[in-house]
Amino acid sequence: MELVEKKEDVIILVDACAVRHHVKDELQELLTKTHFPVFATPMGKTAVSESYERYGGIYVGSISRPEVKERVENAKLILSIGALKSDFNTGNFTYHIPPTKTIELHSDHTKVQFAIYQGIGMKHLLPKLTARLQPLKETAQQLSVPKFLSPVPQEDNQIVSQSWLWPRMGQFFKENDVIVAETGTSSFGILDVPLPKGSTFLAQILWGSIGWTVGSTLGAALAARERELGRTILFVGDGSIQLTVQELSVMMKTGVTPIIFVLNNSGYTIERYLHGERRKYNDITNWNWTSLLSTFGGVEGKSCQSYTVRTKDELSALLETESFAKADKIQLVEIIMEQLDAPKNLKDQAELSGKTNKYVV
Repeated sequence: MELVEKKEDVIILVDACAVRHHVKDELQELLTKTHFPVFATPMGKTAVSESYERYGGIYVGSISRPEVKERVENAKLILSIGALKSDFNTGNFTYHIPPTKTIELHSDHTKVQFAIYQGIGMKHLLPKLTARLQPLKETAQQLSVPKFLSPVPQEDNQIVSQSWLWPRMGQFFKENDVIVAETGTSSFGILDVPLPKGSTFLAQILWGSIGWTVGSTLGAALAARERELGRTILFVGDGSIQLTVQELSVMMKTGVTPIIFVLNNSGYTIERYLHGERRKYNDITNWNWTSLLSTFGGVEGKSCQSYTVRTKDELSALLETESFAKADKIQLVEIIMEQLDAPKNLKDQAELSGKTNKYVV
């Protein structure tokens, strides 16, 4: 690829279709043999190991971390692998990358700047590209990559805030965990938290369907058990889980043992930011969350266990409890959070995508 060889300052941007079309192995070989800096989109999270030394984090257009935004948009050439440019996946289409700086590899075609080459898919092209670019490894190794870190902030209170929760959860995750994040505060909050080697991240960022994670957690837990992966961990809002809560019954029947964190922030927080912060349709009935598992057939203390945490210390103590972290039974943790607290990138995204939805008084 003469264009790559000439530009020198090249980065790789990995997206959803690298996973969907099964090129993770080919991608890993490209990274190992070239050492170009690599970033991912929200839907490409965990397509590349987030502990990889040449991995710089998540690019989401204008709502990216400043150091990621600067590094990606200032690169002379971007090798895009499996792009899926939906609204939430691109920061509401705020990519500031001209086609002249982009080579896109897709499942059934390749796009080089403005030219499209049909029938040349990434599954077959990536190995050839790796062989061609391998001699550039020494030069590529010198290109800078921002450190992808998420330290737990020191907050002078016991409120479980969005800014504290996600970095703290990052310390709880283990290698090979399957982590499912509901559309909303969960999927946005966890983006900038590095996940351990071998972990799998599942989120419904394409369609933004709330409530999808409960059934998906059932499927993910069954697959994780069959493939001998780690724990299955769900983060879901109190509003979203009410849409599909009956799948807890099937979890009981099949014997899977996910850990379910219910973020109780009194309604549809993402919807409050998108449309109607104080509108009644974003309020919900507050359920007795710690009774759910027994209601759906579990025996508390035997086949299931439920908890409510209201403070940072309570949550940390639970996360550090060996019997809890073992995940040998289905567990539900209700986390009490403030109603309008949300991750910064969710607020930024909502501001971009919600402008046309604002009420005119």
